[in-house]
Amino acid sequence: MPVPIPPVPQPSPGAAQLARAAHLRSLARTLQSLRVLELHRRAGPDAWVGPVAQQCLDQMVLHRRLILAAADGLLATARRLEQGAL
Repeated sequence: MPVPIPPVPQPSPGAAQLARAAHLRSLARTLQSLRVLELHRRAGPDAWVGPVAQQCLDQMVLHRRLILAAADGLLATARRLEQGAL
């Protein structure tokens, strides 16, 4: 029976990695609290009528999703930094 090889312990994150993770979390919180993320609620057919109104609303919703996805990416990177994976 082969002897199991113990897992290699992950190095703990250094001070620089923890500082970078904190900075990324701060940036993510800033993105998540941008007032522009609520702008789409003021657009659309209640603001004006026509296809341009819908196109504007669609673009606002798309950009909102992109900003929030960027924030999620920053938070994921911060978690990996804190775990010492980067």
